[in-house]
Amino acid sequence: MESIRLSHNISQFLEEKSHGELQGEALNQLIKIGVLANQGKQQTLQRWQPTAIYLKEKIPAYDFVIIPLNFAQVSEAVAAGEVDFLITNSGMYVELEALYGINRLATLKVRRSGGTRTLFGGVIFTRSDRTDINNLENLKGKNFAAVAENSLGGWRMAWREIQEAGINPYRDFLSLDFYGSHDLVVEVVQAGVVDGGTVSTDTLERMIGAGKLDLKDLKIINQQASSPEEFPFVISTRLYPEWPLAVVAHTSKEMAAQVTIALLQLPADSYAAIAADSAGWTIPLNYQPVHECFQALRVKPYQDFGKISFHYDLAIKGSKVGLWDWNLETGEIFFSESWQQMLDLDFGDSLTTSTTWFERIHPEDINRIQLALQEYQAGIRQDFEVESRLLYRDGSYRWTLCRAKLMRDIYQRPYRLAGSHVDITSRKETEEKLQRSELQLRQQTQQLATALDELQSTQVQLVHTEKMATLGQLVAGLGHEINNPINFIHGNLSYAQQYVGDLVTLVQLYQSAYPRPTPEINEFLENTETDFVVKDLQDVVDSMRLGVDRILGIISALRNFSYLDRGEMQPTDLHASLDTTIMLLNHRLQGNNNSLGKIEVIKNYGKLPLVNCLSGQINQVFMNLLSNAIDALDERSNKQLAQQLTPQPNTFGSLNNLVNDPQFRSRKLQNFSETRQIIISTALEAGFVTIRIVDNGVGIPLEAKQQLFEPFFTTKSIGKGTGIGLSISRQIIVEKHHGQIECHSQPGVGTEFVIQIPCDISLNSLNQLTRTI
Repeated sequence: MESIRLSHNISQFLEEKSHGELQGEALNQLIKIGVLANQGKQQTLQRWQPTAIYLKEKIPAYDFVIIPLNFAQVSEAVAAGEVDFLITNSGMYVELEALYGINRLATLKVRRSGGTRTLFGGVIFTRSDRTDINNLENLKGKNFAAVAENSLGGWRMAWREIQEAGINPYRDFLSLDFYGSHDLVVEVVQAGVVDGGTVSTDTLERMIGAGKLDLKDLKIINQQASSPEEFPFVISTRLYPEWPLAVVAHTSKEMAAQVTIALLQLPADSYAAIAADSAGWTIPLNYQPVHECFQALRVKPYQDFGKISFHYDLAIKGSKVGLWDWNLETGEIFFSESWQQMLDLDFGDSLTTSTTWFERIHPEDINRIQLALQEYQAGIRQDFEVESRLLYRDGSYRWTLCRAKLMRDIYQRPYRLAGSHVDITSRKETEEKLQRSELQLRQQTQQLATALDELQSTQVQLVHTEKMATLGQLVAGLGHEINNPINFIHGNLSYAQQYVGDLVTLVQLYQSAYPRPTPEINEFLENTETDFVVKDLQDVVDSMRLGVDRILGIISALRNFSYLDRGEMQPTDLHASLDTTIMLLNHRLQGNNNSLGKIEVIKNYGKLPLVNCLSGQINQVFMNLLSNAIDALDERSNKQLAQQLTPQPNTFGSLNNLVNDPQFRSRKLQNFSETRQIIISTALEAGFVTIRIVDNGVGIPLEAKQQLFEPFFTTKSIGKGTGIGLSISRQIIVEKHHGQIECHSQPGVGTEFVIQIPCDISLNSLNQLTRTI
């Protein structure tokens, strides 16, 4: 009757879905995912429906629906084949695994206290002022609180530890009460209503974070040692795996593989993961510790563990788990009928010795299995759990998971090894598909990353090439246009000087020959101060000549600076290149466009040889670094000036009035006398020419230094930098000249760029290296 009622409820639920969320969708095969609704039906749908939507997107040929099930309905749905997959707690999973042969495919990565965990445990505690309770044995005869009798983290984990301490809580506790809430258990222990209690790990940390608890008020009993990196919560028990996703026996292997791969690829930041309060899924963990806990406690499905009964034999046959019991003293092994059924053997076949077993192990696995057995018997391994391939009657090999428990006598000599075999071929095939998928994904990711790097490098090169070509054309055009009239002026200045001299001489001759000028001439001489004009005229002509010479020098420097190397190395005087760059930046160094003052350039030039290099591109490096140094100095000065111009409260009135007051601004600027410096040092060190450019500017933040040489990264405001200057500089120095460029900076102190270029490499070798790069 219960199965009929459950089937009716699921049918009714799907009918409601078909008129709601499923309306308008294609009539694909419907895949039903049962979920333990321990927090209610509506909350379960809100938490897991996004996962069904995600699976639909990844596997569009199927429709997925979430079926919320209460504790009683979960077993009924699996037994009746009403669901294809199941998401449930660890305790219920091992029960259904033993009873109906469901198989784990993945384990949930739960978000807990700022991190993700796949394991959890229990914590046992009392009040810190209870000096009479210091260990598990002290709990005997005390009042104890837990969450629920069937709760793994809220009772059964602690029960196992208490039982191993020699206490039967149902007999030896003064009282044992279940409060149904982790927080309530903590509260009744705090209030002294009971002597001790147990809750799931992270409960105490969560309550501390919410301000409901101070850990100093509690004492942890049987606390286990663990580092915060391994497990960041206080814990009193063993660790057990989180909720699994399991596949029901009737579900096809192909569907199980597709769902597993899709969930393992679920991004941690996806809506489906966040809604499930998780960071996605990971490969299935080992749930044998939960089996062992239930076996030790003899709770369902191990309530008759250790007893041979008709009902237990039926359960084992239905679980599709093969059991074996090996007498190490005689070498005889008992194999259950289910073990023989797994191998598709007749019951009459002789399977009574370990030789029979080992003969069926795949040749590639036999040495690994024997070594594992030897290590386990010698105590090197704490647990025995290995995977291997066994030979079936049809000649095929199938993967099996073997678990075992060793028994020793009072002299610690092993005498018996008993365990189980579970067919895990489907899971191994899924894992192999997943590994191939992950490998393909990594390869594609690497290819995309390489393509992106190449694209960025090409983009930077194109931008730089276009910029330099435009600059070269502009400089060449301007130089040509300016050069002609300047040369005309320069060439005629000597003639003008000669003509003026002749005219002055003529005037002087007239003055000598006619010492008595007419009244009109006397008046003109008095008005024009002729004597001063004659004296100053030569100085004016000389100043004009100096100005023209400077203009010609600037034009020549621009041509040299923007010269396109065309891939040819040439011996270069790096000091001359630095001086040319400084001359071109002279207008910024003088501070003509602002009130920040002059920048002092200190040259500590060493003795350098001519260096084979691409001189035009080296000039670009010097220009980029010196321009950045000037920007850093201006930024620091502007910040300091803004601080000085900030008035004290209730002293000078409004800030706008003070900033616009010429006397106030002049007074402040006079006090602003900090030296602004750029120091350029050169030296020959171990076959390398080293150039150091140091400024006492604003400095570079640590987080920005890591991206300093990346294309299109800039610390400047929008419109003041493209982010390719330092990237191009690195390519020129490292890739084209086989050198090095480094940056050392401290915010608020300054920045140093260090360039090293090899000077002992031959011209032909360097050209060849440049073409190779």
